[in-house]
Amino acid sequence: MACLIKSAVFKFPHVTLQLAVPKLLPSSGVATSRFYSSKPRAPVHNDETKIQKSVFISQSSNIFTNLALEDWLYKNFDFTNHHVMLLWRNNPCVVIGRHQNPWQETNLGVLYDEGIEIARRNSGGGTVYHDSGNLNVTFFTPRERYNRRNNLEIISRTLEREWNIQTEINTREDIVYDGKYKISGTAAKLGRPSSYHHCTLLVNVNKSRLSQSLHHHAVSQTFTIQKTWVRFPAEDSARFS
Repeated sequence: MACLIKSAVFKFPHVTLQLAVPKLLPSSGVATSRFYSSKPRAPVHNDETKIQKSVFISQSSNIFTNLALEDWLYKNFDFTNHHVMLLWRNNPCVVIGRHQNPWQETNLGVLYDEGIEIARRNSGGGTVYHDSGNLNVTFFTPRERYNRRNNLEIISRTLEREWNIQTEINTREDIVYDGKYKISGTAAKLGRPSSYHHCTLLVNVNKSRLSQSLHHHAVSQTFTIQKTWVRFPAEDSARFS
């Protein structure tokens, strides 16, 4: 299996993301790939100007391929002084957190009837619904440079600058509009030496399918060892532009 990623240039406030060469990534992570390196990692730069920043865009819309690509980059790419933002979208699917119970979080009968895939990711966090109206963003950095709020501020500033959508980052580090409409959830995987933080951005998601696919039970109604996550009303950012 292989996944083709495309590169692009994006300019955010105070951040310029440089062009990267498109490359075919073998899922096996063989040493012939330009992304793989068995050499000792260089010291982490504290000087922001010396850190290369690239944006990769996945050309796949398959949830399993995209999760595999994300995991391959995390395990094989040297992010020491080269930070990467990965943009990806999926066909209709539901993605559960690493510690979640699919019977508790999803309507499995609906998923089966509608042909909606269900996948488990390697990070924590809550259950989310994806389709082509949902943009997924993954920020890869070395563990020492992990900064979830800074990543979310990049997205929040971009929404305001490009579409005049004013958002805020709440205490749970979700991006919300008007203090109550959640347009982006967030989760992370912190390892050594690499880490990643990924989030969703509801652009024009099918809210009917989202609602049918996920359980919206009250927290007090369930008692399991699995994590139960606080839910906010989901809303599309396109509505506010």
